[in-house]
Amino acid sequence: MGGILDWSKYGDTFLTKDRATMYPLTEQQIKFYRTNGYLQVNDILTVDELDELTKLTDEINTEIEKQLPPMEERNAYQKVFLQVVNVWRRDERFQKFTKHPILAEVAKRLIGCEKVRLWHDHLMTKLPGPGGKATDWHQDFPYWPMEEPGPMSIWIPMQDVDWENGCMHFVPGSHAWDIHETILLDADGDEKQDLFSKVANKAPEEIQRVYVPLKKGSVTYHNGLTFHFAGKNLSDQPRRVLSIIYMPDGETYNGNPHGVSDEAGNLKVGEPFSGDFFPILA
Repeated sequence: MGGILDWSKYGDTFLTKDRATMYPLTEQQIKFYRTNGYLQVNDILTVDELDELTKLTDEINTEIEKQLPPMEERNAYQKVFLQVVNVWRRDERFQKFTKHPILAEVAKRLIGCEKVRLWHDHLMTKLPGPGGKATDWHQDFPYWPMEEPGPMSIWIPMQDVDWENGCMHFVPGSHAWDIHETILLDADGDEKQDLFSKVANKAPEEIQRVYVPLKKGSVTYHNGLTFHFAGKNLSDQPRRVLSIIYMPDGETYNGNPHGVSDEAGNLKVGEPFSGDFFPILA
């Protein structure tokens, strides 16, 4: 069974558990997150941490590129996007980022739970160029095999992000609309779906779309039901991001198929996620 993470083994680069609880998250920020379904948190990681994460990401991306077919034989998604789910299990050097105590502690406080577990991480690199692809407006929670709403993600860019290279966009308050929809994220043409068709009854002023540029070291957290989007990478550099998904301890498995839960195995419908595959992080 998974226990509380021993942060001390990660050395001086990372704060101890006691110091992590001192991160200056305000009541106003917690209220903003719970009202709007997302939050920007500035300067939560150091440049040195992100430089190390970038180096590791580039190493992994080199491995991925070797496993993919030649560019002309790749599908549209593979031509613009490199990704690894649960990179912390593939390469132990990523564990100190996926299990970072400050990031997990902030997630726990935003959710308002006693303990927070890891669902999975997701390393994502959008390749540069005018032929790039946006990540369409979607929600996350409907894809996850979980019963209770509340799980959330952190989005950690390894460089400054803005409109040009594909920063995040959110619809404030959309997590409270009781919408649970999956769409085909890599669809094109006639198969392309519009999440906003599910809220066509809402007045335009109720549907604000906010884009959130970030400086290196800053992140966003968002609820799994929040409508969100990330644009094309029109810059000349890769846009590297590590996303980490947190769930409250006690979140239960609903039996729906998903690559992560299928790999974990031994999950029973209606019982909480537990064990070393889904460790408690804070």
